[in-house]
Amino acid sequence: MTSELKNFLIHSNILQKTLLILLTLLPIALATSIFVSDLIALLISTVIIIITIKEERNTFSFIIFKWPIITMIVLYTIIVISLIYSVNFKLSFLPSIFYFRFFLMSWGIYYIIKHNEFALHALLYALLIVFLLIIFDSIIQYTFGQNIFGYELQAYGSEDNSLKFITSFFNEEKKLGSFVIRILPLILSLIIYLDLTFFKKNHINIVTIFLTMLIILYSSERTPLLMLLVFFIFYLKILKNKFLILTCLITFLITFLFVNEKYFNKLVNGTLNQLSIIKIHASYKNQEMDFSNIKYYSTEHQNLALTALYIFKKSPLVGTGVKSYRESCKNTDFADFVCTTHPHSTYPQILAELGIFGFLLFLYVFLYIFYINIKIIINNNKNDNLIMSFYILNAGIIINLMPFIPTGSFFNNWISLMIFLPLGFWLYLFMKIKQTKIIR
Repeated sequence: MTSELKNFLIHSNILQKTLLILLTLLPIALATSIFVSDLIALLISTVIIIITIKEERNTFSFIIFKWPIITMIVLYTIIVISLIYSVNFKLSFLPSIFYFRFFLMSWGIYYIIKHNEFALHALLYALLIVFLLIIFDSIIQYTFGQNIFGYELQAYGSEDNSLKFITSFFNEEKKLGSFVIRILPLILSLIIYLDLTFFKKNHINIVTIFLTMLIILYSSERTPLLMLLVFFIFYLKILKNKFLILTCLITFLITFLFVNEKYFNKLVNGTLNQLSIIKIHASYKNQEMDFSNIKYYSTEHQNLALTALYIFKKSPLVGTGVKSYRESCKNTDFADFVCTTHPHSTYPQILAELGIFGFLLFLYVFLYIFYINIKIIINNNKNDNLIMSFYILNAGIIINLMPFIPTGSFFNNWISLMIFLPLGFWLYLFMKIKQTKIIR
């Protein structure tokens, strides 16, 4: 890595060095400040525009990147068209018009990686440093009741029977579990691609998965836990001792929930109660299970999704505009108890805000990535680091776009940054795979 760093410092210009610095700072910014994160994304976008203009040639091959480029152009076109028909033009204007910055950020990350693979080492170590800091900070917060910044443990329920959960750098925002599960595929994909001896010998990838699960469990976030379990199903393909590791993971999860009654009540009983499968009394004594009236995650989530469908029916082709759900919701007959900023589920949100064309595009991307991974599984390419790295990164996209799970707003700046950060590396792997014609 030392020689790669020297080579980068000697042969790169000021703009390329700036891109590398910004890329390295982005992971820590995502864990500490949305303002700084968005600023870094904007700077990366600006730098890549300057580089493209200055080089006076095509920075990217349309032949190789035809599918990603067309997909991004179509998505941005749909967003702009939905803006024209938005129920609140002023509200939708900025998030719609400037959404292209996320595309440019990904292209900027791709460019610096393509220029010198040292950027991959820098990104990996930046991610690992953030990950280790979060673990250290979470331990301090759980042990002493507050973290290194003085952020206190959060609590559910009454003071006498409250569940304490960690939030680390995110303070009162429940983002910790979401953060670690969204960076996990990128970390593991980088480790596999770079094929670093230290990580292979010490089985850091398995340890990282277990630590991720532990953080998610103590953050008491259910959706990230579900995302982790789905991701682990894909990850089983590359493991040598699948049965042993799967058994250890399941045993660890069951033991944690059995020992920690409050977390079991929140993560298991609480979920079953929201699904209307069981009814829970104050003492958490369960009645008989009833599968005759299962809810879409909860009564509230179901009402939010139904409201989104109601909004979609009123403007089925182009939707009502980005971030317009709350405004559109006010015009429904049942808005008093279901109006929020978004429907807490990606696909109902896309239907409501971007219409059927946006929905079909997102569904197409999800199914296409899923198809690629199934193809990799069938072809059994587990000895190829390039393919396996791509496979793990695809699994990260799949869990981000999974239907039927509660999510934050897809157009939230922080979530958008978390989704588009790995895309730069994905584009790099996509290029190499297309050039080698390993996957057609």
